[in-house]
Amino acid sequence: MRYPLAILLLLAAPAASAEPVEQALATAPAGTRIGLLVVDEDGREVVAIRADERFVPASNTKLFTTAAAFANLDTAAPDAAGGASVRLDGGDVILSGHGDARLSAAADCTADCLSELARAVAARTRTVRDVIGDDTFLPDERWPAGMSWNNMAGRYGTAISALTIDDNVVTLTVTPGAAGAPAAVAGDGYFRIDNRILTAPAGTPADLGFAREPGSDLLRLTGTIPAGGAAQTVTVGLDDPAHRAAWLLARQLRDAGVRVTGRIAVRHRAITPAD
Repeated sequence: MRYPLAILLLLAAPAASAEPVEQALATAPAGTRIGLLVVDEDGREVVAIRADERFVPASNTKLFTTAAAFANLDTAAPDAAGGASVRLDGGDVILSGHGDARLSAAADCTADCLSELARAVAARTRTVRDVIGDDTFLPDERWPAGMSWNNMAGRYGTAISALTIDDNVVTLTVTPGAAGAPAAVAGDGYFRIDNRILTAPAGTPADLGFAREPGSDLLRLTGTIPAGGAAQTVTVGLDDPAHRAAWLLARQLRDAGVRVTGRIAVRHRAITPAD
């Protein structure tokens, strides 16, 4: 499948003819549509090819969008107004996200750590009911329109949320056994695992795959890993980052000596015409 490509480049360059660029682009495979606009740092047009046509953005467009954001936004004190927060509400624990993408539950976390929020709760109470992940700061639009369901399980297809935790992915470790035997899979228990990975003879290249239906917590692992080889990691995306964050907070609360008597729940905000 070929995708149309639309690119905006900001360059400090003298004016140039579009002819050599057009000749180079003409060598692209049949059916390829390319739009190109190059301007210098003063906004003067250098090259324009189909610059006024409409394109479905290509994947690499996000690189230029990110570069433009970093060039124009104040990055000296990102998220200074607040990241994730926690509060007690009638015995429930509410973990709220405000768009900060740096919250982490990693064991080696040194900043923006979920453990700090767990300790704050433990300092106030030793028993809580529900642990609720609240991402209502942003409307519930976790994927763009047209996202294919079979891409959602990959780390590149993970959902976005106002409550982000560890890049909204889960990493599992696959360790080979004896040749012909199942491999061992280690995770943190968030997903139910259907492990179909076999240990292949030594020297065989690792070939791991996974699949998960949308909304399901059952992750199917397939493929092979060579006997005697190094452990491999599998990183999968999330359907509901707010649920994952609340689940991790509940686990850290228990580790801090807090009894969790209720369930893991989420609060989302439906998209409205105003959004």
